[in-house]
Amino acid sequence: MTELCKVGSGVELALIKSLLAAEEIRFHVRGEHFAALEIGPPIEGYNTVTIFVDGDQAERAQEILAGLRQSSQAKAESLPNRYSFVERLRMIAEAFLFGWFVPGPRGRKQPKQ
Repeated sequence: MTELCKVGSGVELALIKSLLAAEEIRFHVRGEHFAALEIGPPIEGYNTVTIFVDGDQAERAQEILAGLRQSSQAKAESLPNRYSFVERLRMIAEAFLFGWFVPGPRGRKQPKQ
């Protein structure tokens, strides 16, 4: 088996698995269930997800993955910037000071009158 890619999220994993299955490419996913717990920083072979494919099908799988990356990159470039500078600064400060952050605006909403 040849390593195809490392996966960053469950959604990405499900998408890649479905594309490979649709093309009838045999694959193996290492660390699928344990990595879903998201325990600490990513450590290779411990809590990371890696997809392997058969060596003779690796080239076709790379083509499929390249098409997926091109389409997702085009969509990402067309999206507007979601977070303002202040929101980004707050998220960085939360991650640095507390080790966690919550994306998005956190200001109190003023009641409508």
